[in-house]
Amino acid sequence: MTDPSLINALVLVGGKHHDQPGAREALREALTSRGGVRLTITEDLSVLANPSLTEYDVLVNYTTGATLTPEEERGLLDFVSRGKGFVGIHCATVTFRESAAYDEMIGSRFIKHPPFGPVNVSITDADHPITHGIGAFSVLDELYILDCDPRHVHLLARVSAGEVDQPCTYTKQYGQGRVFYTSLGHDPRCFISEDFRTIVHRGLRWATRSL
Repeated sequence: MTDPSLINALVLVGGKHHDQPGAREALREALTSRGGVRLTITEDLSVLANPSLTEYDVLVNYTTGATLTPEEERGLLDFVSRGKGFVGIHCATVTFRESAAYDEMIGSRFIKHPPFGPVNVSITDADHPITHGIGAFSVLDELYILDCDPRHVHLLARVSAGEVDQPCTYTKQYGQGRVFYTSLGHDPRCFISEDFRTIVHRGLRWATRSL
């Protein structure tokens, strides 16, 4: 018998560069370390076109360079627009590039990044439940430069390195569903940050209306 108090999350993984050894394990730990979450991790995108998708409360996307069939695209977008949650981590803006509708749903698109290294994260909305109580922090990561219209998202944090300063973490609505995205999370070196792990876990809970 399933526990109705648990968040049932489907995590999509796979692709080059980001799903490195230890990365999905670090993501799993970030999402589950505070309890209350049941994860199913898969590289099989056909689940998006399966009626069983409705059994989940939230989709977490950590794929890179993946493509969607029309049926998978429709299943994903319907899932969110009808009231479920979506969490995009880092490379979720470097995937499903053939889908303009996915771009609209997630709210931004990766353009490029400077070399991997230390980046500084500043909180822009300290009153939001995802970022409440979290101050500025630094991580080792890949700073994404995003095509992101700030009019269509609720910005929670920015990231900077040298002269580069970019939005990095936000929420938005899509139909009746909630979307959370953070451009942080290239590999386990970022996931060891307790502040980042807190933001990811809270983002999942916010997307499912349990925060």
